[in-house]
Formats: sequence, structure tokens, C-alpha cells
Amino acid sequence: MATRTAGQAGQTQPLYLYSEIPIRLPATMFPEPGAVDCDDNGFLYFRVNDGGENPLGVRIAEVSPTGYAAQTFSLSNVPDLELRATARGSDFGVTGAGALDLLTRAAEPLGPRLDVIEFAANGRYQATVKLSQFFVPRGFALLPGGGFFVFALARDPWAVMESSKSGKPAPYTEPIGAFFDSHGQLRREINLPGAAVAPPGSGTSPGGGGAAPGTTAPALVAADYDGTVYVAREDPPLSVYVISDTGTTVDSIKLQPPVPQARLAAITPAGPERLAVEFQAGAEGTEPSAMENAFSIVNTMTGDRVADYRASTATGGKLGCYARNGFELLARDASGKPALRFVTGNPPPPVAASQDPR
Repeated sequence: MATRTAGQAGQTQPLYLYSEIPIRLPATMFPEPGAVDCDDNGFLYFRVNDGGENPLGVRIAEVSPTGYAAQTFSLSNVPDLELRATARGSDFGVTGAGALDLLTRAAEPLGPRLDVIEFAANGRYQATVKLSQFFVPRGFALLPGGGFFVFALARDPWAVMESSKSGKPAPYTEPIGAFFDSHGQLRREINLPGAAVAPPGSGTSPGGGGAAPGTTAPALVAADYDGTVYVAREDPPLSVYVISDTGTTVDSIKLQPPVPQARLAAITPAGPERLAVEFQAGAEGTEPSAMENAFSIVNTMTGDRVADYRASTATGGKLGCYARNGFELLARDASGKPALRFVTGNPPPPVAASQDPR
């Protein structure tokens, strides 16, 4: 595995607000922390809490570029009552056309098992794809042409051998990347050396509630149009795995944040061999809303940082996608209400001086 270090891009550039559009959600619904995604038409997708009406807490809102909530994708639309009652949403991915796939973990009596719940672009339930092998999921991405990538924790083979002697189940601690086809069959499993894991026993068993053992935080996962998969590690040293579409080539880029005391917040493809990376900076214990946002565009072939941007309070937010030399963000306006924010590194054109009619 080749390891590269993201070099300095030069002076950090400011971001400029292009537009900010209020998001019109139902009064009882508000965004939850977690992944944000976009489709090819600029629609934004993010998890929402609906004021307790959905006890499973798995509901994803689709918001148009004009700020209107088009529809929601929810486990309540799944006809399998037993799956609906036991599944817990883990992560989701969106196709360019706006169809959505939700990765879920089912507890007993169905689990432990992994399913991908497929929804059409209009929010209707389409199918449930059961994955052929269970892992503890830590990240998820849709692959172009069908299929799924899961960054997960597997059982250490040596621990499995020892567990057969003791009779106790082996913990899930080995970070791997798993490629599944569109029918849920495991195509390839690759080891991801160096991915940080927590000590065994730091979480609960698969299929149960609470935090799973393994990585201290879910990984950031994204897939490009050519099938390249990116897995960003949130624990120091900040790194991104670059995995070929076949899983046969794995490279690693060590990231150097453009601002001090920064941690990874989001990643998204930014064109051929480019990855947009969002950082959040702040002292330990700082509330997320008070943290500073910074963004880098990284060349995934060389590891170089092509450009660095620093956001202000008026130009920050959670990264959804990169397009048109700018960023589409989920943010909060000055009054604290959710908003779609479009920011760019291009300064606005100068305002022409008014002509004196005298």
C-alpha cells in the first residue's frame, strides 16, 4: 500500500456566500447530525428527527435547491413489519437520479444481519437486499452500476480460533472494506491496515444497542463515478484510503489540515482524481456549531492539496457536495433555522460605481 502526504496548497483562501436559501421543513421536523449527500440535480439529503413520531429515528429528508422538502425516505414505508420493528439505520447513499439506499442493522430475532433498503426517487419502498455476510458497519457508499461498499469491522481470525476454545464469541475489531454486488453477495473483502480501533470490549455486541466495538467514530466514505472508493479516518493521523473499483489497489493519503486543531468532518468527490475534504477546527469540548470550518481540494493521485478555503460564520456549514467551483452546505441562518448555503472561492464581481448625473 502506497502512502502519500497531502502537501501544502499555499495561502488559504476565503469563501464567499453565493446564496442562502431557507429550508422549509414541517414544524416538527429538524435536521440531525450525520451524513449529508446530494444528487446530480442539487437536491440535498440529510437525516431528520420528526418530533418523536418515528420511534426508529430513521428518516431522511430530500430538499430541493429552492429549499422545499420534496419528500422523506423512512423505514415506516417498509412492508416487512418484523424488519421495520428491529432494523436500525446505519448510513445511506443517493444515486445521481435521486434514488436512495439505506443500510440497516437488524437485531434479534432477525439479526445480527445487514440489509440495504432501496427507495425510488419518489420515496417509495422498492426492495430489501440482504447482505450475504455480517460485519459491524462504520461507513457505506453506493457503487456506480449497482453494488455497495461497506467499511466495517470483522472478526480477527486468530481471535476466532481462540474463541472456539473458550466458547466466547470473538469481538469485531478488524477494519476491512467489503464490496457487495447489487444482489448482496460479497464480491471482495480487503484489509485496511492502520485503521484506528478501540480496545475490545469498548462497546456492545453486534445487533444490540449502543456503540459497537471497534473504531472510535464512524468513518467517512464516498464513491466516485469511476468506482473509486474513499475512506477517511477520523482518528489521528488524519488519513484517506483511496481504493480502486476492483479493490485490488489501496493507497493512503495522510492529510495535513489547513487550520490547527482540526478534525475531519466530511468528504465528497470533486471531479476526476479530486476529493473535497471538510475540516472542523476548535479546542476539545467546543460545540460543533461554534467550530471553524475549512475545506481542502485534494489530488487523490499525488496527495497534493490543490486549494484550501477557510469559512466564516456566514459561509460555513456541513458539506453536502462540490459543484461549479463551490460547495453546497447544510447550514443554519442567523436565527438558527436550517438553510441551504452555496459558497464559492470566487470573489463576487466589483460593484460598478454609480454615475453622477450632474
